[in-house]
Amino acid sequence: MSNEAPLSIDQAVSELTQLEPPKPEEAETTNAVEEVETEDTELDGEPETIDDDEEPDDSEVNLEDEEVEEVEAEEDVPSIDAPQFWTDGAKDVFSSLPAEAQSVIADEVKRSQAETTRAQQAAAEVTKQSMQRMEQLHNVIESVQTETATLDRLFDERWNNIDWVAMSQRDPSEYLQNKALFEAESQALEVHKESAVNAQQEYEQQILQENFANVPKQFPDLLDAVKGPEIQQTLTKTLLDLGATPEELRFAKPGMLALAYDGIKYRNSQKKLSKTSAKPAPKTIKSKGKSAGNANSLRKARAAKRFNKSNSLDDAVALLLSS
Repeated sequence: MSNEAPLSIDQAVSELTQLEPPKPEEAETTNAVEEVETEDTELDGEPETIDDDEEPDDSEVNLEDEEVEEVEAEEDVPSIDAPQFWTDGAKDVFSSLPAEAQSVIADEVKRSQAETTRAQQAAAEVTKQSMQRMEQLHNVIESVQTETATLDRLFDERWNNIDWVAMSQRDPSEYLQNKALFEAESQALEVHKESAVNAQQEYEQQILQENFANVPKQFPDLLDAVKGPEIQQTLTKTLLDLGATPEELRFAKPGMLALAYDGIKYRNSQKKLSKTSAKPAPKTIKSKGKSAGNANSLRKARAAKRFNKSNSLDDAVALLLSS
């Protein structure tokens, strides 16, 4: 218990009058806290309600915005032109497709065109290299053949008239030296001839490869599994009968073979036509020069004469067409 004396009424009044009133800010804070506590108390006792004017959730707004943007993006997609080399009907179908399908097709067409261009360039480069190699081989063959002929002549002039038996009896040492030289030159000449043969074989192989590569473009029927063997048999028999050599047929270009085969078919069709149709006797046409029949016979005779002289495939085709 405290030892202090109790305050008198006058002292208590004096102490109370000395106290400071609360500041406005502290008063407002106190009122706000009291209002919040009051609202919390009221909410706890009432069901939650949703205001009609309440703003929608941000996620829902974002989804709607994205859908609108997608629709606008689809409307803004520029139209894609159909490939230029397509037909009008194909272009119309292309124009009716969705933009996404048009884009895929256009990209594939561009890729295909690029691949085709690269393939054509590669084929052209291979053809160029092949032609260059053939030209080199042709020059090598001509040079080797000339050198071989010269070496053959010099070799014969040097050794053909040697009496080896007499030389061996007269001077065995000279015989051994010349015999060794003869053997060395013989081997060198054989190597030279062998190189010429190899160059010729490579040259021929290049020709065959080039001709085979051109068959699909110049004479595709020759590769047909059904018609091909019959065409080869017809060409071989007919051209050999006309005087062509197997070597000429082997290295004949596909384009020339196609032309020859067309000539053979034309000649055969004319023969069948003359047998099946009854032709009236032709009227005799008088002229100062030679008759038409004599002119045809003369052309045929000239073609036969050129072919017999050259034995070339071109002249063989000309003879076929004149028949």
